[in-house]
Amino acid sequence: MLYDAGMDNSLRVENVILNALAGAEMRPLVLLVLVRKALGASLPIKVDLPRLVKTALRKLVASKCISDTDGTYSIVEGGLLGCRTPA
Repeated sequence: MLYDAGMDNSLRVENVILNALAGAEMRPLVLLVLVRKALGASLPIKVDLPRLVKTALRKLVASKCISDTDGTYSIVEGGLLGCRTPA
């Protein structure tokens, strides 16, 4: 996936998380590593990536796009329909 340099970091993180969870359920540390690999070079040096990932996860859970079951995140049934962030 290509990322627009002007796209907000939180939107890019949400996109990576949604793409990752489309294939399987994952724990936060795995998602953090995936986001770091996907966005590493394009993120500002001083970004607090763990906080950015946690915030994105809370936002996606609150919008009912993903679910948190004992610290494991997964896409809710039909969750991707209205939850894609702008690419």
